[in-house]
Amino acid sequence: MQMGDRKKKILKAIIQDYIETAEPVGSRSIAKRYIPDLSSATIRNEMADLEEMGYLAQPHTSAGRIPSDMGYRLFVDSLMRKYALSMQEMVHMQTVMEEKIQELDVLIERAARALTSVTQYTSIAMTPDVKKGRLMSMQIVYLQPHKVLLILVTEQGVMKNRIVHTDHEINSEQAYELSSMFNKFLAGLTLEEITLARINQIKAMMAQYGDIITQMVDFITEVIGENERNVLVQGSVNLLNLPEYSDIERAKDVLQFLENKETLSNILPQVAEDGVHVIIGHENPTLGMHGCSIVLYNYKLGKVGGSIGVVGPTRMDYSKVVAALEFLKSQMETLPDKDNAQD
Repeated sequence: MQMGDRKKKILKAIIQDYIETAEPVGSRSIAKRYIPDLSSATIRNEMADLEEMGYLAQPHTSAGRIPSDMGYRLFVDSLMRKYALSMQEMVHMQTVMEEKIQELDVLIERAARALTSVTQYTSIAMTPDVKKGRLMSMQIVYLQPHKVLLILVTEQGVMKNRIVHTDHEINSEQAYELSSMFNKFLAGLTLEEITLARINQIKAMMAQYGDIITQMVDFITEVIGENERNVLVQGSVNLLNLPEYSDIERAKDVLQFLENKETLSNILPQVAEDGVHVIIGHENPTLGMHGCSIVLYNYKLGKVGGSIGVVGPTRMDYSKVVAALEFLKSQMETLPDKDNAQD
């Protein structure tokens, strides 16, 4: 049996109606709301064919039809219309992304929060592997004779700082000299490339500042250690507002999945290099997520990147989610250029 244009039109209408109402869809509703030029009887026959082909399911004998995972897959791949974000939605996301945020994890967390706010689903994100980013500068700022401020800045805008106390006095000129030496030997390297051998080379040349150099090394080591890739989840409670999760057991399965950072960290890197990656229903490897869909995108911040996306029911508004992710991704990928322009 072939999937003709009429069947595609009816399937698209059924999915759109079910996304909106969360109620099984009948032929009369499709004829009245979407395709008035077809009779209910004709639509009913086509719906029976679509069910036989695997694109629809009938939850109860007397009920209308609902889309199957196979139906959603065809819809996402070739039937869904492009959603246009409202000006309010775009301004909201743009405002979040244009704030000057130094901490990368905070930036990604706010991006995920903006995504949740616009879509009303749960957002998930994997932060970049900062160890792959290059050190842009290492500054020692004089505060007091026995106190300096250490500042580490990476190329993608991550800034970490720490106040340290020194055993002997140091003046502003010496602080500048130390900064210059560190930048000469370390600037442009990834955090992974800042090896013990390189640090020892600096120590040998600047032996009189041994305690400061030791504290700087400890600081760099701490930054490397604390910036392992992290999985962020925003808006889990949104799922509880959806009729699909009025069943406590079903809701519990999804919430447990979202709490399992190890499982999420295995799913997030599966995103294709470019474009959207949609995992629908039974395509999810986790049993408890067979009633859910996950829509993911890769993002780039300078030379590092991660994944960000949305978790919701298979009934989710895929078109709006994809539009929100595309807009958010475009905003995130302009950030490095903006920062460089300001430097």
